[in-house]
Amino acid sequence: MLFSSIASFVLAGVTGRPSQHAGISDRLQPTVESARARAHPIFRAINNAGRQWGSAMNHNGFSFFPAIIPAGTVMYHGSRSEEAPKTFEWLAFEIEHAEGFAIDVDFVPPRDPKKGDEDKAKGKDMSAAQKILRRSNNTEDDGKWRNKPGYVQTHQATKDLHVLYIDGMSAGKTNMGTMDAELYVLYGKKNEHFEDGEFTRAKVICDLLQEWGYDGYVRMEVGFEYVHCDFSKDLQLISSLAVYSRKGVVSDSSMVFFQWTRAVAEDYDGIGSDRLKIDYSSVISGLFYPLNITTMDPERPDLMRLATAGMHDLQKLKTEVELMARQPRRFTADWQAVTDAIVRRWANRLAFMTSDDISEAYLVDEFEAASRTYISAPEPKDSKAPLDPKHLEEAVSRCIAHHILPATFQKPQWSREDELIAAALEVVMSDICTVILESYNALRAAVEKDVSQGSDASALHVSKVVEKAHQDVKNLGAALGWSQWKQVRRCPPGELMFTVMWPFGNNEDYYNPGCQPIEKINSGRDNYFRSHFPGGHGPGKLPGRND
Repeated sequence: MLFSSIASFVLAGVTGRPSQHAGISDRLQPTVESARARAHPIFRAINNAGRQWGSAMNHNGFSFFPAIIPAGTVMYHGSRSEEAPKTFEWLAFEIEHAEGFAIDVDFVPPRDPKKGDEDKAKGKDMSAAQKILRRSNNTEDDGKWRNKPGYVQTHQATKDLHVLYIDGMSAGKTNMGTMDAELYVLYGKKNEHFEDGEFTRAKVICDLLQEWGYDGYVRMEVGFEYVHCDFSKDLQLISSLAVYSRKGVVSDSSMVFFQWTRAVAEDYDGIGSDRLKIDYSSVISGLFYPLNITTMDPERPDLMRLATAGMHDLQKLKTEVELMARQPRRFTADWQAVTDAIVRRWANRLAFMTSDDISEAYLVDEFEAASRTYISAPEPKDSKAPLDPKHLEEAVSRCIAHHILPATFQKPQWSREDELIAAALEVVMSDICTVILESYNALRAAVEKDVSQGSDASALHVSKVVEKAHQDVKNLGAALGWSQWKQVRRCPPGELMFTVMWPFGNNEDYYNPGCQPIEKINSGRDNYFRSHFPGGHGPGKLPGRND
């Protein structure tokens, strides 16, 4: 890893600052070493917080974020009662999520034309999924679970609600580790088979969080949900609307799960800070601490788990969550915005660079375009020579520091947690910048060597370096593991969803915009604006700043 005074400015004072509450011998202390060793999971945790897609792709959470649900936020509750709850209960951020606990329909099993009614005859219907989601044990006489007709209530926050957000898919009732943070840290019992039930656990956790000063807690399943710990205050019931019974609906309800998931899919990129404002500067994460969080499943080495650390150490982590809860909210640095800027800068570029379809020429072009932002070209500027070690180190350090600048602006106000996040992000940027700039420098050296030896089209040495650089950038992508790469792309790598952007764009780009390959995006793509240039400028003679 390469460092310089520019890059190390980011972390100045981190290792030397005494930890909060130092002197308490049994305190679990975070370490910069842990943050650096788990840099990529920390980056993903920050980037995925409050986002359905990323939290689903990284469903085992490790972090507790203090957050605020702003006054005026509207949420929904599915209930069998027309009246508002009296104590604690669940609220959904999306209407269809709440409707899932109020509607009264027979859920239609998936239709398999090859099997006909065979599965239905065997009792293989959708009730299993509903049983996982239900919060009561009521069943019909035939043993099948079925909601009684209920109400969908609309509630509005009358003040800023102080909440604890548990990241990952923390409401997912699985044995994969999705609920480790709730069970091992907050609830204090393994409850491996969820024998205590949702209401029992929610009461214990609400009693705990209210003592710490929270109004409730936020989790995610098929949608984000908020457990409000006392419905007698801080919420206003706006409406409570009855739903039809199963005999009153006119559809076969086969789209119930589609309607539900379509609604929450709108939150793939986030439920928005207007509904959940997360205090990244106050996060307590198991990723910061020297805990054993390796997988428990040898077939899934990717599934790190808090539970591996054991109840004893995780109850010490609970103390850290409590101490943070009793501190004022900070909101010092928007670390998610920092990670977003990094993803915007690199995700599409790296997707193309790691593609097996990229040509050698395009790969070289990508390395050069990605590198030149951080290089101060030495004399002579028409030389193809590689950078010397000093200039290369400066370029890498410049690249590392560049993306963290928005957060370092508030560095005098940084918390311990800000410093730990910065340590992790520096490692991530070091991995990116080192691969990109060292590969580019190797390409420059190969080009210079081929030119000096008179090789045709710089083929010999460059091709070997390109092959290695391509593999290095593939390894980089695997280490980063960004969830954005698992989404269906608008366009293939190497193409762009293109519309008119003056002075560029053809008529088709306005009337029927779509994906365009690299070779079609050039200065000649301008016929939409061509006849409307002021002063009679035609194609190839675009007006400049001084025209």
